[in-house]
Amino acid sequence: MRAIGALAQCMAARASARGEPVALLDSAAQAKVLRRAENGARRAAVLVPIVSVGGEASVVLSVRSGKVSTHRHQVSFPGGHIESGETAIEAAFREAAEEFGGNFREGFARVDSCTDVLAVTGTVVTPIVAVRDDDLALDAIHPNEEVDTIFALSIAHLLDEQNRELKRFDHRGEMPVFHGGPAPVWGLTAFILDGVLNHVVRPCWDDYDDR
Repeated sequence: MRAIGALAQCMAARASARGEPVALLDSAAQAKVLRRAENGARRAAVLVPIVSVGGEASVVLSVRSGKVSTHRHQVSFPGGHIESGETAIEAAFREAAEEFGGNFREGFARVDSCTDVLAVTGTVVTPIVAVRDDDLALDAIHPNEEVDTIFALSIAHLLDEQNRELKRFDHRGEMPVFHGGPAPVWGLTAFILDGVLNHVVRPCWDDYDDR
């Protein structure tokens, strides 16, 4: 398999040519999120970290601990609220460093962004996609008390239809659920992951995955 840098270059080139964030919602839903943002809703950012783990292009996720105020023991991306004077990109990387340890952000480069999505809490969330070129040892990550477990799922695994399902949730209709980690990936995290896989990763994957 090629170095993950080839995948990152393709994704970054597509983002530059597009000239705007990846749309994860239809126009009506996006307009609703925009209205919430304009009306002063709290804003947050999450980092979607794509790394090489054991030579496999993978996405890093975590299981939240029981010490957090929301979404206890659920799978999430590193992220949190955007502070005053901070951009979404700055917030995503800061939160990743706080949750996964200060060294985690080293070597990452942003390759794409997504349009805002709305969490069930009413927070407007901006997903930031970033790639780290060198191989990452998960056991070298020292998370803070907000994180119970850090794990990675390879992109090949995530793109395999056998490892995902569409599940109906009463309040949101059908949503993707990904399996294979210590806990299912569902909710907003799965929605963001599905959008990034389909709109950011998949267009570059066939050229990258030359096994």
